[in-house]
Amino acid sequence: MKSFIVIALSVILAQGAIIPSFDNVDKDGNGKITRKEFDTVQQEHIRIQTEAGASAERIKNTRLFFEMDINHNNTVSYEEFRHYKKQQAP
Repeated sequence: MKSFIVIALSVILAQGAIIPSFDNVDKDGNGKITRKEFDTVQQEHIRIQTEAGASAERIKNTRLFFEMDINHNNTVSYEEFRHYKKQQAP
């Protein structure tokens, strides 16, 4: 079991993820990381990364809408959309 955890942590590190300290993963403090503890921490990392990505995407979409809404009336007309697309063309 110990070798599995070391290999799994090595893979995560190689993928550029931030590895929590051993004590943060060893939730019951018994000096060993169980599969359940490992999975729990991994799920928390995934949740945090997903929320951060979703927030960044919302900000990006808000900015994009603001750029397209030339007259700032909270709607994008066909003309505004066309104007935006022309500006984006190479």
